[in-house]
Amino acid sequence: MESHATSPEASESSDPATPAKRISICAWCGTPINRTASQLKHEVISEDASGDRGQTTETHGICTLCIADLGVYPIESLMDYDRESFDDLPFGIVEVDAQGRVLTYNKWEEELADRSRSQTLGRNFFSEVAPCTGVAEFEGRFRELVAAGVPAREQLDFLFRFPGGDTLVSVALTWAPDLGRGFVLVQKVGE
Repeated sequence: MESHATSPEASESSDPATPAKRISICAWCGTPINRTASQLKHEVISEDASGDRGQTTETHGICTLCIADLGVYPIESLMDYDRESFDDLPFGIVEVDAQGRVLTYNKWEEELADRSRSQTLGRNFFSEVAPCTGVAEFEGRFRELVAAGVPAREQLDFLFRFPGGDTLVSVALTWAPDLGRGFVLVQKVGE
């Protein structure tokens, strides 16, 4: 969701060549969010009703404190995240395309599943990487997200069955149709 509003710091210039100043605010708590230059360059600046591009533009995301409180991560932020930095995150990330083919597999997930990236990248997550997920409760829900054709997120608890024992996890399935990919985000229950 994006909202365009004038801020007290807005430029007084009405020169259409003057780019709008962009401010990101948390949609949950209203706190300003620090955004990287690469994230900001992907945001769209639209003109207000008068055609003035010299105004401050507010975009809504979610701050890291609210992410922690909610136990979720917004897919829009993950899409802009540097893939090499996924290994620094304290939960599992599996990025997949519409068919379920693994595009990214982070270190946390490697350790949980005891499977290396070389064993997972390019393979189907639901049938080759984690066949226990090839059920309606998991793969079926992901397929429904893809078929709906809108950005979406589903949350579920799931029992991963590993050779070394079962592990109960909280899973967020996400889908971004404009990008043709989504994420399987995994966190152990109780952590």
